[in-house]
Amino acid sequence: MATEQEMPTGKLFVERLVHTSREKVFEAWTNAKSASQWMRPKGVTAVDAELDVRAGGKLRMLTKGAEGDCEITGEYRVIEPPSKLAFTWISKDTDLQPTLVTVELNEDEMEPGCHLTLTHAGFTTPEAVRKHGDGWAVMLEKLALFEKTKRKRRRKMARVSRSS
Repeated sequence: MATEQEMPTGKLFVERLVHTSREKVFEAWTNAKSASQWMRPKGVTAVDAELDVRAGGKLRMLTKGAEGDCEITGEYRVIEPPSKLAFTWISKDTDLQPTLVTVELNEDEMEPGCHLTLTHAGFTTPEAVRKHGDGWAVMLEKLALFEKTKRKRRRKMARVSRSS
């Protein structure tokens, strides 16, 4: 397996404000049930995620969709709750070569919520950078909506329990 120094240099960056705490966003990345709900790029209808979230732990996701099934595998490199995750990402769209995903979560000083910065490095072609950039943009939008829906559900449950 290539080390970070040996990886090709094709890289993408995606930033997103998520209107919830870093802790909840970190949990969405590290909980298989949650990740299965939002880690769905365009055309993906189901995700089966297995996450062993510890340094050296494995990740495996099987996506199902219009273009067929796709297996994504990797290994967690950095786990720093609630601020940072780094893991390798290997799929047919990376030509089965390891790439490195780094997710950094910072409290936003201007707005309530968390500023998420995702870096995905090690691509060998501009097409792979474009395709993954499009996929991450869709998935991070779904993550923000997933967290917003969870927040609304928690508020509704609190109102119901207070009125009981």
